[in-house]
Amino acid sequence: SVVFDYDEAMWDIRSGFPDADTTVLRNIFLVAASRGKHEVVFVKSEHARKQPKSIGFIPVQRFTQLLADQRPVYEKPFLASDCFDFKYAENIQACVDLLDRRRLDDGAGEEIKIDRADGLIDLSPVVGHYQEAVFFDAYNPALEVLLNPKQIAKQLRSKLDDDPWRNSLLLTAVDTDQMRYAEQVTRRVSDEVRDELTQRLATQLPRDCAAQVQMSLSGVAVAAQGATPINFVGVADAVHDGQVFELKFVTELDHPMFLQLALYLVMGGHKNGVLWNTRTDERWAVQVPDPERFMHAVILCVTKQRYRAFQRAPHQEQPGRPRGIFSGLFSRSPQD
Repeated sequence: SVVFDYDEAMWDIRSGFPDADTTVLRNIFLVAASRGKHEVVFVKSEHARKQPKSIGFIPVQRFTQLLADQRPVYEKPFLASDCFDFKYAENIQACVDLLDRRRLDDGAGEEIKIDRADGLIDLSPVVGHYQEAVFFDAYNPALEVLLNPKQIAKQLRSKLDDDPWRNSLLLTAVDTDQMRYAEQVTRRVSDEVRDELTQRLATQLPRDCAAQVQMSLSGVAVAAQGATPINFVGVADAVHDGQVFELKFVTELDHPMFLQLALYLVMGGHKNGVLWNTRTDERWAVQVPDPERFMHAVILCVTKQRYRAFQRAPHQEQPGRPRGIFSGLFSRSPQD
């Protein structure tokens, strides 16, 4: 087998992420170094330094002398759209249990069918962006990446243009960290699918409603022996008649989707939200009866139990308006 980027620079990047478990990370690196049946070839990187005792180009002591576990410091904001992904199931359920949810549709909606794959690439998440681009009058694809601290967002935002489908592919690449959406997809959805999407959206929303509403929430994550500033940012799909609408185009709705909408409600100071799977026309009304208790549960969840409570910043600006987050968003890096 051939192993790339097996050097100290990659180790430092991976171990520097918030909540990184260096013991687990070490095991991942060691497994990668032992996958070859007969021979393992480590491709030398420009950052590698020759060491007398190393695995690949990483000194053995980097694996044997792991730093003591420390509480993370969150210098980059959490994105509402993905901060509930890959978290402990019991913490996700605890957050969901604090929501009021009520189904609005009768379950008889007709599914909007698409050719789901281009080769092995699932196009469903692309349609989620595309439906907003072709429906809302004031839709701006650049807003979807401005708040995103990922390197891929910085890389692809200059490629956005006037083609809604092409832009949707780029935004999906940012969401999934998979460049194949930007580079390999050749298929487009039909005009019939576009018309079905816009007609369905028009049953609940006007084209000129407030779309891509930027929201933020700043505060402090608190533990028994420590605290750290923490920020949440996001872009709600639409706000109409006092309700926040979160639009999905998926096979089925899951708990992180409900929690994304609930976090928008708290961030924006709204009472009512609607989670809408436009693929099947399934709609749910969502409320957060106790925002303070909910945010305590959110902190426990998104920090993987490193912190246990949330304190709102004392000078938090009007809910829903990002406060100074754009400056330096792409220049700061997480640290432990």
